[in-house]
Amino acid sequence: WLVRHRPAAIVVQNPINLPNYSPVAWPSCDEARFACIGRLDVRFKGQDVLLHVLASERWKNRSWRLSLYGSGSDELHLRSLAAHYSIADRVRFCGHRSDVGQIWAEEQILIMASRSEGTPLALIEAIVASRPAIVTNVGDSARWVEDGATGFTTEACNSNSIKGALEAAWESRADWQAMGERARRHFSPLIDQQPAKTLLDAILKVGSRHVS
Repeated sequence: WLVRHRPAAIVVQNPINLPNYSPVAWPSCDEARFACIGRLDVRFKGQDVLLHVLASERWKNRSWRLSLYGSGSDELHLRSLAAHYSIADRVRFCGHRSDVGQIWAEEQILIMASRSEGTPLALIEAIVASRPAIVTNVGDSARWVEDGATGFTTEACNSNSIKGALEAAWESRADWQAMGERARRHFSPLIDQQPAKTLLDAILKVGSRHVS
């Protein structure tokens, strides 16, 4: 931390990995479809806790699918956990997908059981695609989710917290599509659709000061 005010500082958002800012059509299916997007690194992303919660008898008796998108050093560990918990048939390891739009053509709700985050690009992309999200209150994640209205937030990456958020989401699953649409309406005005131009304008502004 710099431990000082920087009045001239600006925050430039990352560009989203979607072809445009249009919503993605809601996938119709009988099962609940969770998407966890990010590198497979349990120290930061908490996928191990997520699998532990989904391994409970309550969840084994429900119709759901979890798709893990991304790659990382903990893939073998997570595959082993899914097998150990007897949920390997419910957990898909999808690898890296460059077409995020295709992800949301298949999935219904984002879940990020993170122990550490900044502002997750996957969360912004889910909002643009009109999907609700379940996130832990780390980094800037909770600023982009209105608990109970556009998604669900939980305070920490531990079994009890993740369990509570998942239960709340399951009880509201009939409203997921509406929650995703609400997320898009509410948060889209906060998304910079031209971040490259924002950065260029900031650079040119600084340059003009030095020229003058």
